Amino acid sequence: MNDQYRDLPDFAQFVENADEIIFVLNPEGLFSYISPNCTRMLGYHPGEVIGVSAGEFIHPDDFQKNRESFFQTLSTGKNTRGIQFRIRHKD
Repeated sequence: MNDQYRDLPDFAQFVENADEIIFVLNPEGLFSYISPNCTRMLGYHPGEVIGVSAGEFIHPDDFQKNRESFFQTLSTGKNTRGIQFRIRHKD
């Protein structure tokens, strides 16, 4: 996530209090940012997730659909919305 956003108090408060996990993946599909509420929701500390492939956390039955969506976003530059998939909880 760009430093310009992290320095905005309202943005940081929004991310930290969101009911959703907000994340950024690099072009290789590795987490470069994940919101702190991933600890509360999934049991992972952000430091355990940064630099790890998103595929490591996606249910195997949902992986292919998610992978296709990711590569479509990379190739078109357009966000893919409405994709639902299951994430593995730490426990």
